[in-house]
Amino acid sequence: MPIFLEDPFDEKPVNRVFITKDYYMGKFEITNFQYAEILNFALEQNELTGDYPGNVTVMNLKGKQRELLDLDDSECGISFDGAAFYAEAGEESKPVIELTWWGAAFYCNMLSRQQNVEELYDLELWVCDLSKTGYRLPTEAEWEYAARYNDGRVYPGVIQLRNLTGAIML
Repeated sequence: MPIFLEDPFDEKPVNRVFITKDYYMGKFEITNFQYAEILNFALEQNELTGDYPGNVTVMNLKGKQRELLDLDDSECGISFDGAAFYAEAGEESKPVIELTWWGAAFYCNMLSRQQNVEELYDLELWVCDLSKTGYRLPTEAEWEYAARYNDGRVYPGVIQLRNLTGAIML
């Protein structure tokens, strides 16, 4: 579907949202190395299932099982060698891809456990308890607030292309 940068029709209706609590957000994406390390921690904690020995998929063991990472995709930069997860050579510092939303939420829980703070995601219902303090994904409003420039751009982080006669396919 074409997306016109001048008319963000897919972002309507616009709602006023107030962020009432402070929050922190990482400055950089999670790398393949970091995600592999958390998977190894989760493996030690007996939190994983799936066909990761065959480098196919990684799933959470407890709660409602969901695919966390698609290992058998050729672009995934993480593999399992029979004993541990590792970032493939040359892929260590690249952002983790082939990661699902559930995989990102699971990462937050495991990082919280590793750092001895509250785990915020209920893995049965896959909901986040925002009243606790621990690692979590930002809400849509928090993400937009963190990403937005104070210069009126419709899509923060994207250069506005105002002299186009057609649409840009994204």
